[in-house]
Order: sequence, then structure tokens, then C-alpha cells
Amino acid sequence: MPSILAPPQILSALAFAVQPGRDNDLQPGTHLRIFAGLGPSFPVGPLVVRGFTVGGEPRPCSFFAQDSRGAPAGADFGQDRLLEVTLLLNEPDNFTTSSIAIDESTASIETAELLDHAGRVVGVRDRGPFEFSGPVLRKLRIRGTGRLNILQRLMPFAMAEELQADRGSVLTTLALPISGRFPWYLGIQKRDDGLERVKRGAPLRLNPMDRPFGSLEGLSPSDELDRVVAALGSLHVENDIDALIERLVSTREPAPWAQQERMQDMGAMPTGREQRADIGRLSTLQLAAADPGIARYLGFADRIDDLPGGRWSTLTIFGLFAVSLAGYGERGLDLSAIEGHTPTSHFVRVYAENLRAATGEDHQQAVAEAAERVLSAGLVIAPLAATLDPVSPWLAPVLPRPQVFEKHWQGIKGTEPSHLYRANFAFEDLPLVSQCGIARQEAVRWVSRNERLEHFDRAVPRIFGSEADPAQRLTELKATLSSLKPAGLLSDHDIDADAGPTDFAVWASDVFGRFPENVEPFTVEPPPRPKPPAPVLRFHFERSPGVIPAGASAGVVKVRIAVPKPLPESERFSPARIKQLGSAIVVPRLDDLRAGSFDIVALRLGIEELNDDPIDLRAPGIIDHQLQVPQVVDEVTRFALLGQYIDSEGNESEVASVTFEVRNFSAPVLLKTGVGLFWSSDPGPGPEVEVKLRWNAADGSRHRVYLADQAAMQITPGDLAGDPEGATSRGLVAVKGAGREGIKKYFRLLTDPPLVAQGGIATLSTRLPRSLETVQFLRVVPLGSDGEEADFGKCGIVAVAVPESRQPAPPRLDASVDAANGQVLLSVSTDAVDEITLERDEPGLFNPGQRGDRPPAATIRRAVAGVADPIYARQIGVPAAMSRDQDTGRYAASLVDDNKGRGLEPFVSYVYWAEWRMPPERRLPAEFDEVASEIVPVDSSGALDRPRPKSPPSAPRVVMHIPQAAQAAPDSAAVHVTKLPGAGPDTIGLHIQVDNPPRAHRLAAGRYRLAAWTKWAGGSIEPIRNADGLVLDGAWPSIEGGTVTTELPKPAGAPVQLTLMVAIVDPVDRLGGVTSIVIQ
Repeated sequence: MPSILAPPQILSALAFAVQPGRDNDLQPGTHLRIFAGLGPSFPVGPLVVRGFTVGGEPRPCSFFAQDSRGAPAGADFGQDRLLEVTLLLNEPDNFTTSSIAIDESTASIETAELLDHAGRVVGVRDRGPFEFSGPVLRKLRIRGTGRLNILQRLMPFAMAEELQADRGSVLTTLALPISGRFPWYLGIQKRDDGLERVKRGAPLRLNPMDRPFGSLEGLSPSDELDRVVAALGSLHVENDIDALIERLVSTREPAPWAQQERMQDMGAMPTGREQRADIGRLSTLQLAAADPGIARYLGFADRIDDLPGGRWSTLTIFGLFAVSLAGYGERGLDLSAIEGHTPTSHFVRVYAENLRAATGEDHQQAVAEAAERVLSAGLVIAPLAATLDPVSPWLAPVLPRPQVFEKHWQGIKGTEPSHLYRANFAFEDLPLVSQCGIARQEAVRWVSRNERLEHFDRAVPRIFGSEADPAQRLTELKATLSSLKPAGLLSDHDIDADAGPTDFAVWASDVFGRFPENVEPFTVEPPPRPKPPAPVLRFHFERSPGVIPAGASAGVVKVRIAVPKPLPESERFSPARIKQLGSAIVVPRLDDLRAGSFDIVALRLGIEELNDDPIDLRAPGIIDHQLQVPQVVDEVTRFALLGQYIDSEGNESEVASVTFEVRNFSAPVLLKTGVGLFWSSDPGPGPEVEVKLRWNAADGSRHRVYLADQAAMQITPGDLAGDPEGATSRGLVAVKGAGREGIKKYFRLLTDPPLVAQGGIATLSTRLPRSLETVQFLRVVPLGSDGEEADFGKCGIVAVAVPESRQPAPPRLDASVDAANGQVLLSVSTDAVDEITLERDEPGLFNPGQRGDRPPAATIRRAVAGVADPIYARQIGVPAAMSRDQDTGRYAASLVDDNKGRGLEPFVSYVYWAEWRMPPERRLPAEFDEVASEIVPVDSSGALDRPRPKSPPSAPRVVMHIPQAAQAAPDSAAVHVTKLPGAGPDTIGLHIQVDNPPRAHRLAAGRYRLAAWTKWAGGSIEPIRNADGLVLDGAWPSIEGGTVTTELPKPAGAPVQLTLMVAIVDPVDRLGGVTSIVIQ
């Protein structure tokens, strides 16, 4: 059967039994505070409170105790007089602990504190009886001497069932002040019932929220009623709280705990926009119930006239709840024990009978329908009971001393600097409290900082906020992070810094509205005033003209300062002044500064040092000021303009700094350049090639580099007339461009910003299209210290070009092998030589005695047959010069490959390829001499004649060295034959051994083999049919291993003479001479 024992997360209560004249705040009687509708749950009907008495003595309660150091301590108090006790409650089935008590006969108790599961103080006693009851009886912190003994009072929690028909045991019925049947509530009470509870539980006097450290005058129930009615009307909800309750229980979806309500009349933000906030409807009621008077109105609290000990001693609260088990599961709570009730379940009917006993009316059908609606919403319907003993009031909660943090200045009000600030207060280890009041001392009186009810001189209760990130506060206070438990938070604002340190006091009440009689004030110091911001410096430097003599000033720095009109002027500057602000230092006005700042009244300026007198900024307008720049010491001298604001209290800002350079003029150094081409990197698969040049230069010197083609250099066809038409040498173009000024507007700037020399070297790295075939000219223009360029026409110039990438046609390759020595005779020829280009670049080939006689050259690659790609072949020998055959007009070269004197290996296939190329492209024509240049390529090969591309490989030529003659007949003395037994009686075996047999290269086309025949006397000659166990099938076995074993049939009859004939077969199947051997 599902349990009806209420989990404290859904239903719990506290109850104080107040004897007449024993409490200053509470009327005599039993004061009950119920906690229901917390989390994802909601009571769907009234709560019935019954009183009963069950006999039986309290029983001892087991516990585990630790001393102040956390060590196990047993039951005896030690020298530290402190025990931290964890209760080990032993509760039989269907019973629950209604209260616990400390046995004072075995121990002298000084104080006892009831703690919840998180270590928070729930209640404190400093005199007996040391009794506690409530939802969580888990831990105690006790000071005293002697031996600790704890008693446990057990009560059955199903008394609502036993007493369901007993109308006399009904002490009170707590319900929302609404009447009728609603989707989420069965209402049986009205507004007047709630107001009657307010009067019934009214406090006896004012509290410290109303009169901090003042006289707490007596109150009547009517006074409390008026206050609560006013408080209900002050809640920021649509219409009033009764309308909110009706919306809460009438809205079918979602469940009450998930419904949202738009808060009303929250005022406007500083921007003028209306403030809006959505909060939960149910949580709005729970927050309002922190006020005990409102809690009584809402049916969460009441006062019962009777006291325990008469006709009853224990209270049981019985209610019917809608519960989301999934919602509690998300919080890590398993409440499945309450699941399983239906509209017709026994305890659902018992709840209806309890309502009959409380009201005298039959609610059985209404309760069943309410349960059905809850189940249809996918929730659990749970009849639940909570049981507790009312105990005498414990001490009102005492707050720990707060930490003061996040002290911030508030914005200005009017035209003067702000003297108000706000501060937050964090209360670590906050006990269980409900409402609180805060006051501060102003002059000689204490002033409550709680809001006041309209038309009433009564305080609106405040509640503590919950801290989201304790680490942020502890970091600000530079406190230890040993405990990151959230603290309770309060705040105050409009604290007057002109009054100096301000004393505060904070009171907190328990859930019944009881405040401590005395609290200890604490002091809050004003936060430090913010410094003025650093000025945003703007200036104009006027340099002295010409070269600045050593030790002379470089000029003046001119500064314009704009001081705005003071508050309350809305316009800081007139329209005419606004036009001058772009180049001015604009002084912030008071409303531009951080909250808490003072007016900025002066600006101190200086170059390198702040030695000048401050500039007065108290009068609005434009101030023009200038400073003399100190003397320069180098070609480039850097100075810093410094600025610092000063406010009306003498506070100084951080020093702002902005640097500027003064350059003393020096003439640029021109570079000497020679003639001839410099080459870029070789064209690759990418679209561009790289050009890298360098030259020696002073550190920090700057250079611009310009690029142009030969048209910009004004090179005409007439300048190139010495070369064949249409085949101009690029080297000649380079020669003709050297020393020419060119037309600057046709040059393109490559370096912006200029190149800066480092380590005594300036380096240019740029890119050109790989397809570029024309000559390009780079002019390096040094800059003076003043940034002016040197005379463009006199600056050094170098020519650059992209190396040629076109390949000539592949050549023809012919090859033959000398059979005697294995040498290969190779002939490479081509008819693709560009004779125009060749004669232009190498005229000495055609006109002996002229400079330039480098011919085209051929190279040979060789590999063993089976290598299909020449890329894997290696070059043999050195390139051979190619000459023109007068008969054919072809260019040819002859080469010999003797394989390092060994000749080719016999019977091995070799493959040859040939390549050729034109002679290297010259940097400058052959008739010109080299002239050194101060601008050189980073890669030294870029200043050499550039090899032209090789042709693709020729068609392959495969050759083999085959000796002229076949193998001679084997020497009979080198052939040894041994007769062996055959595999059967009709066969005989022969073991043939040849000394030093011939062996072919491992890559040869074949192997040397042994041809062998046998002849029995009188018989025919027969070739051997097998060798070494294998059938030959017309082939001959290899003899390179030196031995062959064969088997042959014996003739029938008497033994006869056997003759063996052998010969060597070479790898190309040539049969050598035959040797005959008679075998006895």
C-alpha cells in the first residue's frame, strides 16, 4: 500500500506552545506554521489539523557523536564541552518521531542547536526543557557537561484515519481563502476566514522592522488586520492577491507550480522603459508568506487557543496533494513510496471523511473528481499526513556578522559629485529565518531601511536573497575559498559617504515573526573614490624646418583642450565649438565620469616629464596650449607626450602617453648596380615564381622598390638591332636597360610600406607570373630620414627574368654492342636545334675566334631491362657536345659506355635513353663583360647563366652483349660421373659433376645449362629424360650449381658399356662443343 507519511519536501510544519505571559510577541496558545506547496507539488484541498493523545513513555534514541575536532566522542562531553550529534532514529512501521528531548538528569546542558541536513541552524535553546520537533530531526550541536542521553517520542502517523469521524479532534482547518470547486483546488473558505486567522494570530507588539532600537508599542488584532490588508494590497500582482489565487487554481494548464505571473507597477528603469518581470504564481504566494500575517491569511499558519497537555498533546496535519514525481526526481529525490493512490483509494476517502468532520458537509464526490483531474494531468495524487508535538518557543534567530562587499557609488543627482553609495551584505551560515529588517544610523537616530506600507507607519518585511556565486564574493574580499556555501544576501543604497562610516543593524525573525531582543550593529566604510580617467591625448607637432642642429629643439607640440559647459547645461558645447573637437583633448564632464568621481579641474601636460604647471580647466571653452620639444640626439628621436587629469579633491589619474618621432634629415645612400639578368626561381606547378634580392644597408634605413617592363625603360627595337629580328636576347635587353632612367609613372610600387633594413641587410621578396617571358626591371629607391625618396633616375636598377621552361623535342638514339669487349656505341641526334638562338648566343660556334662557343649537349641514361621509366635510370658519363652534320644538317653526338671498363654483362638486357638541351641562357650576351652589383640575388645561382630545360627522353634502345662464340666442349678431366643405384632393378642413376661451370649474371636473360645424352653399347643415342628428380620434357637442366643427377633405364641381359656425351648450352640457347665419357 502506498505510504501516507508526508515527505518533508511536500508537507511539514513547526509548532510552538506559548504559555500565557511567557512570550513578548506571540499570544498564548499553539502557533502552527505549515510548509506546503513547495517544489513541484500543490495541496488540492484544505489541510485538516487534529489533536490527539497517545500514551507511552519516550524511549532512548541512538546517536553518533563527534567532538569539536570531528573525532568520535561517545556520549560523554569532553574538555571542549561540545558534541556534534547525528540522530539514529529508530521508527517502527507506521510510526514517526513527533519530538526529541535531551535528558537533563544525566547532563548539564548550556545550549542545544537543532541543525538541518546541510548544517543550518533551525532552532536554539539555552534553557530547558531542551525539546525539538519539526520536519527534520537529524543533527544537534550541544554544549554542556556530563553524559548525553536523548529521548525520542514516537507517534502513529495514520491518526487521521483513526480520528476521521471524531469532529472534536479537529483543531483547525487551513485553506486558501477561496470558495468553490476549481481545476486545482477544492475551496471551502472565504476571505473573511483568512482575515479571522490574521486576527487570531496577531502579534502583541511592534517589531524592530518598525522601530529599530526603539520602543515596541503594543498592538491589537485590528492593528495587525489593517497592516496585513495593506500589505496584501501592496503586492505587485494584477488586481489583488485574491484574484491571483483564483487564477492559480482556475488555470488548467500548466500545473500550479509551473504557472507564471507578470508583475505589475514595478516602475520605470533609468532609461524610462517600464520594468517587467515574470515570476511564478505559486512562488509569489510563498514569498509573500514570509510575512507571518500573510501566511495566516493564505492558510499556511494559525493559532489554536488550546495548549497541548489537556485533551491532546500531538498534532497531525492531513492533506491531499498533486505531486510531480519526475520533477522531484530531477532534484535527486525518489518519492515513489507515495505513488499508487486512485480516486477511490482508502486514504483518499479518509481525506474526504476528514473534510466532513471539519466542515459538516459531504465532499466525497468533489474529492474523487479532484483526484481524477490530477491523475489525468499525468501527476500523482497523494493523501499525506505530518505529525509533530508542539514545543515551547526556542530562541529567536541570531544572525552572524555579515561580510560587506560590492560597495559601489551611485550616479549623480543634480550637479554635484555623488556622495551616495550602495553596499551588499553577505551572511554566511544563516540560520533558518523568515523575514528581516535592516536599519542604519543617521546622525543620532536609527532609521529603518525597510519599505513602508502606504498610509501606514509599518515596515514591509524584507527577505534574504540567495547567493548564486560565492566564489565571486570571496575573491573580492580576498577570503579563503574553503567554504563555497551560498550566503544570505541583503543590500542597501543611498548611503551617505559624507557622514563617514555608517553603522547598520539587521534583525531576522523565525517563521512566527519573533525577532531577537538585541542585535550587534556593524560598521560600513565608504568605498574609495575612483580616480579620474586618463586623458585621451590629441596633438599637432610642428617641426623646425630644415636640418636640426645638434642640441637644438625639434619644434613645438600644439594642444587644444575643450572644456565642456558644466551641469545642468544639456549641451556640452556650442555648435561652433563642436567643429573644433576633432583635434582637441575633450575633458569629460561630471556626468561622463564613473559614479563617485569628482569634477576634473586641471590637466598637467609635459614631454617626457610632467614638470609644467597644471592647466586650469574650471572655465568652459577652448584652451590652446603649446609645449617646446626637447633637443634631438639621433637621426630618429622618439618623444612621449604625457598627460594627467586632476580632480577637485586632488586625485590624480593614470598618466596617459602617446609617442611621436622627430627625424633629423639625412640623404639616402644610392646603390650601385651592374648589368645582366637575375633569375627568379624555376617555374613550378604553381602560377607564380619568387624573386628574392638583397643588398647591404644601414639598420633601420628604408627603401621603396618599383617594377617596370622594357617599355617603361624606353628600350626601342633600334636598341636591339644587333639580335635577329623576333629573337632578341633577354640578356641584351638587360644590358640596354642598365643605367636608363625610364618613365617613373610607368613603374609600379611593390613595397608599401617601405622595406626596412635589419641586421645590415635589406631583403626584397616578391612574386611574378611563371608565364612571364619578357624582362622586368626593379629599381631600388632609398629613402632619407625624412621619408623623401632619392633621385629616381639615379637609383640602381636590376633586370630580372623567369627562367625558360619550354622543352625541345626528344632526340633520336642509336646503339650497337661490340661483341668482343661488350662496349656500347651510342649516337644521339636531333634536328630540333634552334640555330637562330644558338648563333645569337654562341657566335663562336659559327665564327671561330668570336666569344661564345658552348654547343648543345647530349646525355645518356641507362638501366637494366625491366625498368620502364627513365626517371629510374642513372646518367652515365658526362654530357657530350653535339655538332652539326654537314650532310644531314642534324646535330649529333657519339658516346661510348664501357661500364667502367668491364663492358656490359653478357646476356643481360640494358635499356638506354638520350636527352639533350641547348646551352645555358646567358645573363648578358657573350661579348659583354660582367659588372659587379650591390644588389644581388639571395640565391647565388640567380646571378649565373641559367641552364635551359632538357628535352624529354628519347625512345628507349635495348641492347645485349652476346659473346661471339658458343661455349667450348667441356674438358673431360673436369667432368666426373658416378654411377648410382636406380630407384628400381631396371634403372641406374648417374651423378654428373662439372668443375667450375660457367655462370650467368643474376639479371641475365637465361642460365647456363648442361645438355647430356647416353648410349648403351649397341644402342641408340638418347637425351636424358630427367634431372634431380624432375622430368625435363625436352629442356636441359642448369649446370651453374655444378652437379646434375639423372636416372635412366638399364638394357635387358648382361651388362654392357655406357657412354655419356655432354655439352654446355648458353643463355641464348647456343649449344657448345660435345665431350664423350665412357662409363664402366
